[in-house]
Amino acid sequence: MKNKNSSFSSFRQPQFGWLFASNTSFFFAMSAQSVLRAWLAFKITNSEFALGLVMFAVAVPMFCLGPIGGVVADRMDRRNLIILGQSIVFLGEAIIVVLILLDRLEFWHLLCSAGVIGCVLPFIMPARNAIIVNIVGKSGLGNALAMNMAGMNTTRVLGPAIAGFMIGAAGVAITYIVGVILYGLGILCMTRIVSAP
Repeated sequence: MKNKNSSFSSFRQPQFGWLFASNTSFFFAMSAQSVLRAWLAFKITNSEFALGLVMFAVAVPMFCLGPIGGVVADRMDRRNLIILGQSIVFLGEAIIVVLILLDRLEFWHLLCSAGVIGCVLPFIMPARNAIIVNIVGKSGLGNALAMNMAGMNTTRVLGPAIAGFMIGAAGVAITYIVGVILYGLGILCMTRIVSAP
């Protein structure tokens, strides 16, 4: 019985539960939106190169800003940094939804959205990892990191798959709206965490 409890011991900390919920919502939405963005890029341009370019627009700023993001995460309030980053992503994706609904979406909009995400992730990813020790302490760090990684890996598998099914069943607009709602839920959950520098 002890072993079963210890496997989920991090969740005895309510703050970790909110962090886990925030991470799960955010990365589920992000994984799903990556499929949607690529699919929309191909649909708009009918070009495989455009699909790759959208992915490239995420990767380049992540590569360039990675070292800076770690330094910023060490010097700023991590909770607030995560909330700010998630809010920027939420706003960018909400604009894409509006453009889809108005039938005004163009390829360059997708490039800009991808670039924004690529610029934000290098800042919030280190903060998300570092804030875990503030919440659970060093003694619970191993279990918390394992639970957090398990949740993130699950979203990376399920997010794109579910997004693909939803595109066919409900359409791009509804699928994108669900993603934006999940981003908003991630922000809401993060606001429940006590500030942890």
